[in-house]
Amino acid sequence: MSALLSLADVEALPTPSFDWFGIAPPVILFATALVIILMVAYKHRLGLAPWLPLATTLVGIGIAAVYTVLSWGKVIDGGPYTTAGGLVDVDGMGIFFTAIVLICAAIGALVASDYLRRERLDQPEYFALMLCSASGMALMATAADLITVFLSLEILSIALYVLAAYRSSEEPSQEAGLKYFLLGSVASAIFLYGIALIYGAVGSTNLRIISDTPVDNVLYLAGISLLIVGFAFKIAAVPFHMWTPDVYQGAPTPVVAFMASGAKVAAFAAMTRTIVFAMNYTRSDWQPILWVLAVASMLVGAVSALTQSNVKRMLAYSSIGHAGFILIGLQLSTGDGVAATMVYLLAYAVMVLGTFGALTYLSGPGDRDTSFEDMKGLARRQPMMAALVAFFLFAQAGIPPSSGFMAKFGVFKAAADSESYALVIIGVLVAVIAAFAYLRVIVAMYFQDGDEDSTLGRVPLGLRVGVWAAAIFTLVMGVLPQFVLDLADRASVIL
Repeated sequence: MSALLSLADVEALPTPSFDWFGIAPPVILFATALVIILMVAYKHRLGLAPWLPLATTLVGIGIAAVYTVLSWGKVIDGGPYTTAGGLVDVDGMGIFFTAIVLICAAIGALVASDYLRRERLDQPEYFALMLCSASGMALMATAADLITVFLSLEILSIALYVLAAYRSSEEPSQEAGLKYFLLGSVASAIFLYGIALIYGAVGSTNLRIISDTPVDNVLYLAGISLLIVGFAFKIAAVPFHMWTPDVYQGAPTPVVAFMASGAKVAAFAAMTRTIVFAMNYTRSDWQPILWVLAVASMLVGAVSALTQSNVKRMLAYSSIGHAGFILIGLQLSTGDGVAATMVYLLAYAVMVLGTFGALTYLSGPGDRDTSFEDMKGLARRQPMMAALVAFFLFAQAGIPPSSGFMAKFGVFKAAADSESYALVIIGVLVAVIAAFAYLRVIVAMYFQDGDEDSTLGRVPLGLRVGVWAAAIFTLVMGVLPQFVLDLADRASVIL
């Protein structure tokens, strides 16, 4: 009995301090998901209005956004701090990425609402899964420990696996969910093995301790390589992109919109903290790897997009190409490069949400009308939606005045300032090639004849609000980018 701890000894054990204010956004998102699940459990007793799940989702996101803004003010006034026993960093960069995740969740919910009603799919379960995934994304953006990175990665991924197969009666959706799950599980295992190697080399998984420990041996470098492989899968970088076209084509279009924006933002946020910040003193070892990933992703994404006959597959390869452009800023390992990466991620997330949001409506029942043939003559049948699609595609191509132009200009300028002229030249040439893929869709919509019969009907209100909000933001950020640029500069001081 003497070996047992007394009550006083137990009370004396140190416990980690929690600043619930600092981690409020992911907690609120997860709590909102639980509220929606409870609504479903008691719907036969209390009743459940059709609009209530969406309204609850938007309210939860709104409350999380309020805490995000308040956290920004607290960090600006008092400086960044660590909470949850050193597992979470509350700083400008994490808050910036959290804000992007909340934008993705809000627009994603608006786009999905009418789609779920059209396809006769359950709304509450969808929104609960989406909020669970968003909570993982928000936590991943502020992770200060490799264990936190891994847990948040699994939280966001498991929900996305289910969402990818949410249209379970359709074989393409089943295939998309299964492929994403199998390959994602392998990537997670590789990532976890990399964490084990890093721990073996350093003796800690805390990113600040890793950044302060000068280790440069084979075990450590092998761990970095495996971490990069895990991240490369999540951001759909070549050669770990194989899942992307099939999953984008088979998964429900609103799920693709949320996945292509939020998951990529969260993965790049964690990659910035883990590779660029914590392992910055060994950048000469991992910079060549990111350089190759950037160039390969840009080239494969642009060239492969030209050969596609399905718009969703073309946008999948476009997403791969955009990952390459974002990696340009990341591999520089400078404050300007990180700021350019953050601006690009914000611009890209909103652009891709608007693009897939419009495609959610245009694809029709069952997401069947997504080929280039279906896009022919769209400008005559749906002039406003065709104009919005064209605008988003021009923005993704980097045509001014749009946020896409500012995003590409930012990473090219950061690369030029770091004298990475080869990346600038390759990036500009690839941007020209990629523009032809987007122009193919625009030409089909405006200059080719198609089926004049339209069964789409009126654009639903929620989708209309989401797509127009994305379009207005894309235009305003392209015309008046200084506010966002200043926020990114202040948030990137982590380096």
